[in-house]
Amino acid sequence: MNKIISIDIYDRDVMVHFGEKKYLKAKLSKMFGSEQASEIVSMISGEEKGKSLLLPGGQMILYMPDLPKDIKGMSVLAHEIFHIANFTLEKAGINLTNDSDEAYSYLIEFLTKKILTILPISFSGDVRSV
Repeated sequence: MNKIISIDIYDRDVMVHFGEKKYLKAKLSKMFGSEQASEIVSMISGEEKGKSLLLPGGQMILYMPDLPKDIKGMSVLAHEIFHIANFTLEKAGINLTNDSDEAYSYLIEFLTKKILTILPISFSGDVRSV
């Protein structure tokens, strides 16, 4: 699964990719050519549960080899969303401080909503109270 999410307020996009590296490479080849796509994909070892990349041109990729299906997968997704928010805001000249934490929080909320809407999961059934 591959989706481009626009972060209009910061004039940035993030490619969110769930799946094998070879499919990511195929998508990137269409955008950058096969040589540059190979370079980008080589930054992912294949051992990680997720990886966020900030490319030299400012493009961002959030990569996970598997769709998040459980708490562990969702926590990895949250981790990677933070990296994307950090890349975005640092590029906008906003470093994480007590004065800027709301900007980070709102961007993380925005990205989380956008990404969760593309996932084939439901929060409506089997909700447990602890």
